[in-house]
Amino acid sequence: MRGKLQALIAAAALLLCAAPGQARAARSAAKVPAPPSAALSVSTLSAEAAAMVVSTADVVTRFTVDETIVRVPLETLVQVAVARNLSFLASEAALANARYGAKANVAAFDPVFSADYSQSHIGQHVVYTPGVIPAESYSNSQTTTFKIDKNTTIGTLLSISAQNQRTQENSIAPTQPLFNSSVILDVTQPLLRGFGRSAAFAAAKIAQEGGDAALAASKRILQQTVAAVESGYWTLRQDESNEAVTLKSLRIAEKIMRQNQELNKLNLLSAHDALTSEEQVEILRTSYLEAVRTREDDADNLIFLCYGAQVQELLDNERYTIGTATGAPAAAPTLPPLSQAVAMALKLRPDVAQARSVLAEQNAFLAQARNALLPQLDFTGTLASGGSNQSGDPGALNDAITGALHGRDHAWSVGGAFSIPIGDRIYIDKYRAAKAAREQAELALQGTENTVRFDVRSAVRGVETESLRYQVAQAAARLSWLQFEQEQARLRLGLSDSFRVLQSQDLALQAQQSLNGVALALAQAEINYRLAVGTIAQKYMADLKDVK
Repeated sequence: MRGKLQALIAAAALLLCAAPGQARAARSAAKVPAPPSAALSVSTLSAEAAAMVVSTADVVTRFTVDETIVRVPLETLVQVAVARNLSFLASEAALANARYGAKANVAAFDPVFSADYSQSHIGQHVVYTPGVIPAESYSNSQTTTFKIDKNTTIGTLLSISAQNQRTQENSIAPTQPLFNSSVILDVTQPLLRGFGRSAAFAAAKIAQEGGDAALAASKRILQQTVAAVESGYWTLRQDESNEAVTLKSLRIAEKIMRQNQELNKLNLLSAHDALTSEEQVEILRTSYLEAVRTREDDADNLIFLCYGAQVQELLDNERYTIGTATGAPAAAPTLPPLSQAVAMALKLRPDVAQARSVLAEQNAFLAQARNALLPQLDFTGTLASGGSNQSGDPGALNDAITGALHGRDHAWSVGGAFSIPIGDRIYIDKYRAAKAAREQAELALQGTENTVRFDVRSAVRGVETESLRYQVAQAAARLSWLQFEQEQARLRLGLSDSFRVLQSQDLALQAQQSLNGVALALAQAEINYRLAVGTIAQKYMADLKDVK
């Protein structure tokens, strides 16, 4: 028994010291025959299965040699997504639409300048005495008017105009031209409906609040875009780790398989154990190929997420892909007290700001509808100053203008107008609808605030839970790999068998993949927390205005 054990140890040592070049030569010489027949003996089946094995190097080369992997930092992908992500670009277009709409409504209060010129001629032949040739009479007139109108935000309509008129008539004897100049101020002020800023400025206020709501919505989509990029990035990082650990396990399994094949040739190991190790290799090769495919799929998802409409420029090469260049977070973040986190979220979350803007918008609608229920009562007033000159002197026109500016002639008038609809059912129903919409917006704000509170509480629990899970998974993975190494040592001493070694390897691989999954869950929990409190974009940019 002792002699057999010594021979087994010597054979194992021989395999461990084999030159890498010999192993590569053996793998290169391997051919792929037809599938073995079911009638073959166990020893023959083992030999056929060994010949079918393709080396890990061949598998890696076949599936990755043509890849163009570009390692990209996380910050770069976030900036690319901000510039090209389709959802965020759509939100920016909606924001621009709302902002220009608001500006157009405010522009209604800009002054309006107008100028007018007219010229007329009237000629008549008047019969003063029967049988006598009719006397010719005529009237020529030229009028020039300049005017500025201004609507104010409290409902006042102001209009100031300057007019100059030249008139010349000739009936029996020619007359000198008459110059009339005037400066006129007209004022119209609503006293009930349309009076005050809440009524006159309502349309502009509604548009402004709509713009603020669109801005908040765009900010929230920005935050969600950053969260999606970070989540996709750490998912890709996990895929890369799983691919690496699967490849590592595959190479270890191949090493054990080659050792078992050599021991089987020396009749120091059964054909069954050799087949078991070969089966494990094929299983791990399948797992490795699946890990490569998963990584490539998640890399594509990240590319489409970040590059948007310009993704085709990158994917003309079907083997192009990206890889991570930023290390995973070292540890879970230190969280503030829950009450402080909730208060921060209610202050910073754009969706809360959006709900508040919508409520302010509905308040403006309600004020506008309430104003429409009032009767129409307007005050009107006119103040005019003028000057006239028909002397025929060369300075007659200047004298008329000077007279108008100094109030040589003057006139004024005041008045009022009142109207009220009978029944007023249209505006009553509009007011009731606006009141219901305002109540709906208030409930929506309360619902959004409650959602924020829940998001923060859930995110805090997630970070705390995943932090503990990560510590446990770290210990489990470390122990699993240690157990696998000890089982390998026991195999070299003849105290274990291939089945136990491969079983411990499976457990170590599963523990490592589980650790990778928990690390991703911890990173995702940290992303969810920063998204919940509204700070996720702060590490990349100060505000939405810094995006472009």
